Amino acid sequence: MKGKDEYVMFRNWISGARDMYVAHSKDGGQSFQPPQKMGEGIWKLNACPMDGGDLSVGSNDGFITAWRRNNQLYLSRPGEKEQPVAEGNSRYLRVVSLSNNRAFCVGRRRNNPGKGAE
Repeated sequence: MKGKDEYVMFRNWISGARDMYVAHSKDGGQSFQPPQKMGEGIWKLNACPMDGGDLSVGSNDGFITAWRRNNQLYLSRPGEKEQPVAEGNSRYLRVVSLSNNRAFCVGRRRNNPGKGAE
């Protein structure tokens, strides 16, 4: 949230694809523009991956997102191709928008994927 601008990121499910989308409101959440898909790839998955991602609003009114598709972590800005930044099954991703179109991203890696331990 920045001023009256609010952003909501969520993992959609369209035709079996579990991709990240962002909706933007310019009036404090009273209405939202149609959601915009993050990145160009598609993750076909007939399940809920139980993770989200993170979104950070920069000082220039743009935003950056961090999220996972399969076993790859990405950074993405609206209308741009996603950038792979690491491999792994990290959850709880956090991203901070920095100056000069840079970002800082961290995540917590699961110790025993599929066994519930983190």
